[in-house]
Amino acid sequence: SDSIWVLKVETPGNDDLVSFTLTEHNSHSFIVENPAHDFPKKIKYWKDNEALKALVSGGENEISFEFEKLK
Repeated sequence: SDSIWVLKVETPGNDDLVSFTLTEHNSHSFIVENPAHDFPKKIKYWKDNEALKALVSGGENEISFEFEKLK
């Protein structure tokens, strides 16, 4: 299909949500990007066992996150 998926994210220093367009995906991960945004420009999410991990990047900077399911 010709659908475009967009993830809207709260980012520090922005009053409005920032839109990131889905650029890659498979059964275990997906990547969204917004090359016009200062930071991050790219966010990758993937599942690692019971954790959801994310890597936000842009330019020389990268920050990783790990989310755990609340029980």
